[in-house]
Amino acid sequence: MARGGITKINVMDARTRLLARGERASIDAVRIELGNTGSRSTIHRYLKEIEEGDKQTLRDESFLSDEIKKQVIQLATLLHEEASEVVRQQSDQYESELQLLRESLQASEDQVKTMAAELEQQHHQLEQLQQENTALQQSNQALTVQQELARQQQQHLEQQVSRQQQHIESLEDKHRQARDSLNHYRESVKNHNEQMQREHDRALQQAHAEVRELKQSISVKQDELTRATSEQARLFSQLSESRQQNSRLDQVVSEQRKTYDRQSQHVGQLEQRLSGQDQQLSDLRQKLAQLELLEVQVPTLKAELAVKDALIREYMTAGDGDDPSLQPDSGPVSSSEPED
Repeated sequence: MARGGITKINVMDARTRLLARGERASIDAVRIELGNTGSRSTIHRYLKEIEEGDKQTLRDESFLSDEIKKQVIQLATLLHEEASEVVRQQSDQYESELQLLRESLQASEDQVKTMAAELEQQHHQLEQLQQENTALQQSNQALTVQQELARQQQQHLEQQVSRQQQHIESLEDKHRQARDSLNHYRESVKNHNEQMQREHDRALQQAHAEVRELKQSISVKQDELTRATSEQARLFSQLSESRQQNSRLDQVVSEQRKTYDRQSQHVGQLEQRLSGQDQQLSDLRQKLAQLELLEVQVPTLKAELAVKDALIREYMTAGDGDDPSLQPDSGPVSSSEPED
């Protein structure tokens, strides 16, 4: 690209060098001598001014002496040498600046390549993050499904616990009623047995009293045996009747004992049934303890699902915030593609 800012001195130096080499100082030749810098119109204007100045110098030389002309030529030569030195220094400086610019351009190209590689790597990382985000979303959906299943299972367990609790309460009521009935039956049997025992004791006491009376009577009658045979026969008849009555009383007592044994056997069966109900109640209480343990574990599972859900939302938020940070790096790549 052409650079502006050439001066009349630059054009004069270029023209002098061309004339010193015996070349024609045209506009293109001067421009090439200046390193393809400056516009043709500017070079043409400076050349025209220089040529007019030379003509004026030639017109003025006719009025100068040889000594002055000689000094003028020496001064012009000295100015030309100094100007050539300045041009050379500027040319060297230009070459140094050009070399620095080339190195800077190379460094910029290397940096662009590095940034392009980094951008490619960041695109690859972005694709990986998007894949991971998709996997996390799928995992989140699976966790949501599991959470819903856990909630349904919890509701089912709560319903089951409620039914079990109602069943246990019903069994406890039945158990309490059965125990009350058994206690009432025991009390009733006890009262009945006590009453039968009292009646039996009264009958025995009465029989013993009668026996004592009979013995007294027999003792009296034995004393009177010699006095009355008929009285003896009567006494033997009364004694036989008393013995028959004692036999009947013994049979009644035996039947009451059999009844008591049957009632005791029935009470034993009731106690066995009550023991079986106690075992069933113990099993139900164990199941209730297991259900309560599940109820304790359900909040823990909910807390873990909530933590994972929060971590997933935080990671998704962080992934959405990283996407715009990659946009500024895409500018150098798009601007370098036309140069390639």
